[in-house]
Order: sequence, then C-alpha cells, then structure tokens
Amino acid sequence: MKKRNLRIALALCLALLLLPGLANRAEAAVTNNTLPTITTQPTAVTAANGKTATFKVVASGTGLTYQWQYSSDGKAWKTPSFTSNTATISMTANASRNGLLFRCVVTNSAGSATSNAVRLTVSGVKPVITTQPAAVTVANGKTATFKVVASGTGLTYQWQYSSDGKTWKTPSFTSNAATVSMTANASRNGLLFRCVVKNSYGTVTSNAARLTVSGVKPAITTQPTAVTATAGSKATFKVVASGTGLTYQWQYSSDGGKTWKTPSFTSNAASVTMDATSARNGLLFHCVVTNAAGSVTSNAVKLTVITKPVITTQPAAVTVASGKTATFKVVASGTGLTYQWQYSSDGKTWKTPSFTSNAATVSMTANAARNGLLFRCVVTNAAGSVTSNAVKLTVVSTVYWTPGGTKYHSTADCPSLARSSNIRSGSVSDAAKEGKSEPCKNCFH
Repeated sequence: MKKRNLRIALALCLALLLLPGLANRAEAAVTNNTLPTITTQPTAVTAANGKTATFKVVASGTGLTYQWQYSSDGKAWKTPSFTSNTATISMTANASRNGLLFRCVVTNSAGSATSNAVRLTVSGVKPVITTQPAAVTVANGKTATFKVVASGTGLTYQWQYSSDGKTWKTPSFTSNAATVSMTANASRNGLLFRCVVKNSYGTVTSNAARLTVSGVKPAITTQPTAVTATAGSKATFKVVASGTGLTYQWQYSSDGGKTWKTPSFTSNAASVTMDATSARNGLLFHCVVTNAAGSVTSNAVKLTVITKPVITTQPAAVTVASGKTATFKVVASGTGLTYQWQYSSDGKTWKTPSFTSNAATVSMTANAARNGLLFRCVVTNAAGSVTSNAVKLTVVSTVYWTPGGTKYHSTADCPSLARSSNIRSGSVSDAAKEGKSEPCKNCFH
C-alpha cells in the first residue's frame, strides 16, 4: 500500500513539472497560427500586346496558399486557368485581357486575406470600357456629370447625346475627357449620353445612360408604337418618360383623335395591355404623363386587330372553249391576306397547280385535260385561314354557230339558237374562220 501511494505521488510531481512546458507549446502554436497579412499589395501592370504581364503579392504568415482571381467588373470573380499556388501570376497580355482586374486570396489554417484589385492594361490594342456611365438624376439648375472608365493607351474621349437613342450629336460643352458635366435643365431632361473612346488601334462605344432632371415636367423619351395583333391575343402599348414623380393615364379614341376616353382596363403604369378584339380594331391610344411640374402627351398610335379572313364572293363555275383562257376569282375581306389556289379531280385530293400565284384570281389555258377539274382557294392571314367553295371548269371542244350570227355557243340547245334552222358545229378555230369569235354569254360563264 505504501509503495502504491509513493508511485501516485511521483506521478503528480512529474505532471506538475511538465504542465508549464505543454502550456507554452500550446500558446506558441496559437501565436504562430494567425491570419495572413498582406505586406505588399499587387500593383497595376501595363504590358505590350503579346508580352508577359506579371502580378505579385507579398504576405506574412505560416502555411500560406495563394489563389489568384480576375474580374471584368470588380463584382464577379473567376479563377484563371493559368494560375497556381504561388505569390506571383504571369500571363500573355492580349486584347481579351485588356482592362481585367486581378487580386489574390492568401489563406492558411487561421483564415484568409484578400489583396487589393489592380488592373492589367494592354498597350497596342483597342480600348476596353471597364466602368460604364451610370444614369444621373439631378435637380433643375444643378450640375450633372457622367463618367466612363476605359483601359488602354493613348485614349481620346468623345461624348455624344441623343433624344431617341438612334441619332447622336456632339454637345458643345464636351471636351476630350473621361467625364462630361453640364447644367441640368428642362431641355436636357431625358437625354441619353454615351462616350466614344478611341486610340490608334480602334474604337469602343460605351453604354448609353439617361439624364433625369427633377423639378421639370416629364419628357417622353420613347414614344408608343403601333400594334398589330391577332384576334384573341393580347395587345400592349408602352411609353418611356423621363422625370420624377411620374403618373400615367392611357386614353383611347375611336374618331381619329378628336375625342379621348379612359379605358376601364388601364392603370397608373407606363404600359397598358388589353384583349385584341375586332371591336378595338382601329382605335388610337396615347398616354398622358404627369408630375408636379406639368404633363406631356405621347403620340397617338393605332391598334390593328387581325381577324380570320371572310370570303365575301365565292368563285363561280367556268365554261370555256378549248384553247381559250379560263379564270377563277375569289373576293375576301381581312388584312395581310395570302391566296393559295388548288385543284382536284375527285373533290377529295387537292393539289397546287404550277400556274398559280399569290393572287385572288387564277387563270389557265382550257384544254381537254382540265375539263371537269374542281378549283378552290385557301385564303390565309396571321389569324387563320378559310377555304372557298369548290367550282368546276368545263372545257368545250365542240362549239355551235349560225351563218348569220357573230357568236359561238357551247350547246346547240342554247336559247339563242332556238329559232335557227341552220346550226353548224366544229372547233373554235372552225367558228373563227366563219367570223364567229365571241363566246355566247349565256353558254359560257
């Protein structure tokens, strides 16, 4: 028992001797495992096209790893394929890398630190816009400023403005600078501004950004456009206006723009949507845009509703002498109509003749092979199609005439021949030799 107690006492003494050393080691481990610190940030690099560009970071800490990243906008970051776990990164400078931002994430077991982002500028290539101009809202009479940031060497800047985004002009107050400033006023409310950046290797144009001047009445920057819609679909009109505190009131007119009414389906919005119905075909729409400083009315534009075609006059059967021209005609109402004539020998199987075209009429030379054929027309537009009645072509090979008449007939039973005792017959050519060149309107139709 005494020996056992002695062993326990010795073990306790040994533990007391070792504990301070273990504590110091733990403290040292904690002290050494600290977050990395970036001691030298990367710097921006300008390199000639085709040459090597290198970025470098210096960090303090233990067990460090390095992850380089790049971005075209400073928001979304990607890992390049050519990076490795080193404090430097090198690449070939080219046009696609001009203007990119690079940074390095340095990591160890205690955490990570991210370096500043720095830009690669490649000389010998056309400019790259790295920061687009932003829309500006400013009070009437105050200064409005637009700014562009571009990467490249030997850059020049040309600011332009537009009221419609199509035609661009150079303002009198611009200069060769990455910024342009002006006094905001009613005449400039809603204008678009952009910058053309050039160097000896090419040109790039920035996005267009809008100037909104508060304290002035609205300016319509994009007018509504006419809408064509098929019956049963939706029709939408839209207006774009510049200004602050805007409200929108859509109106329609059924008398060509003399009187205007507010539709039940409208709301305080820059767009209005409705069912395209035949009752709304031809209506004009405009929008009144208002704020505390006044109101402006958009252009009036038309709604065209396309309905399925309607055949108003069906084709009629045709009887014609062999060798003469046979013509069928259809009349249909609707917009954007196309016509497709077809023929059939049995009324079941229909084919497209080689002599047809996209027209309301079809003509052909009558011959024995076409005798008895049926003809019809399929009339189509964006809303659908309608098919006419089928009518027969009768081709007469033998005609009849009298010596004293001027016409030939398709049958000897024609009422016009009822009192004639000398009725002759033959081909159209035979009748023509005897001066009978006109078909009888009762027989041929």
